[in-house]
Amino acid sequence: MRGVAVHQVLADYHRPDLLPGLVDAIDRNLGRRPVGEILKALDGDDERLPGLDDMLLTHLTGRAPATGPAEAAGPAEAAGRSEVG
Repeated sequence: MRGVAVHQVLADYHRPDLLPGLVDAIDRNLGRRPVGEILKALDGDDERLPGLDDMLLTHLTGRAPATGPAEAAGPAEAAGRSEVG
């Protein structure tokens, strides 16, 4: 081939010193978050933050989300037995 080599044409665009700023801008614009933060939001915690499943059930049933393990599991599971078999 004839002409200018690709690495010479694109040499002005190679700026590794600007990469951290570019990554920060991408994270901000896309709303990217750490995986642990996303999983915590989906799962919730036992104390104060309801998980996505709790919020969906509340929305669909119109009932308040369960607050403790016995209430969340239901009477049969809370007593340690299964209703099946």
